Amino acid sequence: MCGRFTQNYTWAEVHAFLSVLGPPRNLQPHYNIAPTRTIDVIRLNQDGKRELVPMRWGLIPGWWKKSPKEMPATFNARAESVASKPMFRNAFKGRRCIIPASGFYEWTGDKGDKQPHLFTAADGSPILAFAGLWDRWHDPESGEEVLSCTIIVSGASEWMKVYHDRMPMIL
Repeated sequence: MCGRFTQNYTWAEVHAFLSVLGPPRNLQPHYNIAPTRTIDVIRLNQDGKRELVPMRWGLIPGWWKKSPKEMPATFNARAESVASKPMFRNAFKGRRCIIPASGFYEWTGDKGDKQPHLFTAADGSPILAFAGLWDRWHDPESGEEVLSCTIIVSGASEWMKVYHDRMPMIL
């Protein structure tokens, strides 16, 4: 599964790679993003144009009534069940997104002696595009709107199986 990844690119690189619209932003590099952190996500706006939006990594479905701390792990969604799992099926029907990443980590080795491996684009591109889903949730206590997302993961490709049996779905 994708449990850590990096986002290290410029606004110009995101715009050139995925035709993202909006005012240029000073994007800060993040080298070890963990679940529940705020990440960059590309979604379609009301005009059908791509926009870069900050979101919480770990999907909170709009129907969720408890606190985010009571959420099960929703930072990854398995491709083979994303359309049927209650946590993801509504977002799958209408709120798909692209999660730009510079790379993702997988670890090998025994507990206490794990070795991280960073996977980046083979062609040297600064951006990989992960398939994702997003949702909008309103905190019942504060009324705050929270945008959140998940990375869709699939079975590992042949080269990845040495490191892990799953990987992000790369578009």
